[in-house]
Amino acid sequence: TTTPTTTDDPVVQSGPGYQTELVDQEPDRFFVPPYVGPRGWVGLRLDVDLDWDEVAAVVEDAWRLVATKSHLTERDEA
Repeated sequence: TTTPTTTDDPVVQSGPGYQTELVDQEPDRFFVPPYVGPRGWVGLRLDVDLDWDEVAAVVEDAWRLVATKSHLTERDEA
């Protein structure tokens, strides 16, 4: 388990197993945040060279976990 480098690092909800995969594969970019980490949330380090396409994919995946069906349908049809 790692901790954020700054208090400004965002955290997002992640699907089952996804947090472990991200943190294990890229610990310089992702971390298990305190308090919410045990519930599957993953932190994104902003003080490193970021792949913004990857960040967008992680954020969209997190949004899809909590979005309503109508919002998902609206997004997918856009």
